[in-house]
Formats: sequence, structure tokens, C-alpha cells
Amino acid sequence: MRTGLQRGNFSLEYGVKRKYLRTQRKLKALILLIVLAVLGWVIARSILASPYFEIKAIRIEGTNRLPQEKLLKWANIPSGQSIFQVNLRRIAKRISSSPLVKRAEVKRILPSTVLIRVEERMPFVYLSQKGNLYEVDGEGVILGERKETMDLPMITGSGWSSRPEKIKLAVRIMHTAEELGLSFSKIEMDNKGAMVGYLKKGTMIYLGERPHLAYLSYLPLVLAARGRKGRDIKYVDIRFHNQIVVGTE
Repeated sequence: MRTGLQRGNFSLEYGVKRKYLRTQRKLKALILLIVLAVLGWVIARSILASPYFEIKAIRIEGTNRLPQEKLLKWANIPSGQSIFQVNLRRIAKRISSSPLVKRAEVKRILPSTVLIRVEERMPFVYLSQKGNLYEVDGEGVILGERKETMDLPMITGSGWSSRPEKIKLAVRIMHTAEELGLSFSKIEMDNKGAMVGYLKKGTMIYLGERPHLAYLSYLPLVLAARGRKGRDIKYVDIRFHNQIVVGTE
């Protein structure tokens, strides 16, 4: 009887001791984590406050027409700030918010340089509106009034400002034509949204309100076939489904 009681007391004491040791280990681990966290915080603060990591240079790459002063203004990076406190994503977003910038990337170059790499939007066509010429890039984004004279095709007519999707479509048509070895000098749009293109060689292309872009791929064959027959082509009409109409002089 006494032996059983002794065994019971031993088991109870052993269990209490194990629990105590387990609690002590957890407490020591917690204390260690707190010490490491505090130590990390102290090190981080010392690094952030170190003059060695203060921004001393901002490098800009990829600019063509954009002044670097304007990019620096958009970036708005405080001088003397720690390079680790710079929010790279926020700076890139501010720069990319300009219609003149297609994309922007910002990187840290330790210990004290910030690199800003941009890809500018470049003029692809001119948009003529109310006597003014506006630059439009290859994705149909309006960049602003013309800054310099370049040999670019023209988008003319009325109603473009209220139909931005039509501007993108006209640009897409010009891209497709270039891939086929053809070049538009101008695309006009009337009040109803119907479009007519003019190739540099003078041929008119009736594109209609909803051009069948797939039919553009037939234009080189049509123009070559008519040319072999010795006839000058006045216009090609691709407004109709499963039909291409050719007019000769």
C-alpha cells in the first residue's frame, strides 16, 4: 500500500517537474526572441540613421525627350533620406502616372544611389483637332500637342476626342498596314464614325465604321494584281462581309 502511494507521489512530482522545465524552456525562448527583436531594431535604426546609406545620387536611364528635371520632380525623393526608407513602388507609380511614360522601374544601388529607369511613349501618328496637332503613341495614347515636326501619318476629321476607342483602332490599322509593307499617310473619320484611309501611293481604303481588319491582309495582293493589269487603283473598299470592292480609274 505504501509502495503504491510512493509511486503515485513520484509520478506526480515527475509530471510537475517536466511541466516546470517545459515552461522554463518556453520562457527562455521567448526572452531570446525579445532580445533578438530589440537587437534587430537597434541595428535597423543605426543603419537607417547612418550617413553611409543616405541618398547621394539619383541616376536616370531611358530618357529620350523627357527632361530629367521633370522626372526628378515626379519622383519627389527627399534629399538626405535613407535609401532603405524609399518606397520604390510608390515612386514608380508616380512617374508612370504621366501619359508620357509607358513604364517606370526604380531600384536601390547600395550604398547611396537610386536608379530610375523609364520607357517613354514616343509619337507614332499625329491627331489633328481644331487646327492643332497632337502626338499619339503606338498604343493610341494622346501625349499632348506636337513638340517637333516629324514625318508621321495623320489622323484627321471630327469627333475623335469623343471616340478614344476609334483613335486606338486607327493606330491598330496603321500598325497592321506597316506589317504588310503598306503605309497610310492619313486616316479620316466623319461625324458618323466611318473611316477612310489614304495610302502614301494615293489609293483610298474605305474602312467603314467597323473595319474588317482581316481583309487588310489582302491589300498587297489586290494592289499587285491590279498593277500587273496596267490599271491604276482609285480605291479599295473593305467595309463589306466576304467582299472586297476595287475601283479603278
